Amino acid sequence: MFKKRKFPRGMRFYPTFIMEDVLVIFIFMVVFCGVVFFFPQLIIFGDAEIPADPFNTPEHIKPEW
Repeated sequence: MFKKRKFPRGMRFYPTFIMEDVLVIFIFMVVFCGVVFFFPQLIIFGDAEIPADPFNTPEHIKPEW
C-alpha cells in the first residue's frame, strides 16, 4: 500500500528536522524580541508604571509593633 520511493531508508534527521526546528526557533525569537523591545506595553501591567513614593504607603500596610 505505502511504498517508500523517495527515501527508501527513511528520512535523514539532520538536514530535514534540525533545519526545520532552527527556522521555527528563529521565527519565535524574532517575534519575541519584537514584542519585548518595541511593544513592551503588551506584557507590562499598568501598575508597574506608577512611580514609587517612599513617603506615601498604602493604608493597609501596618508595622508589626
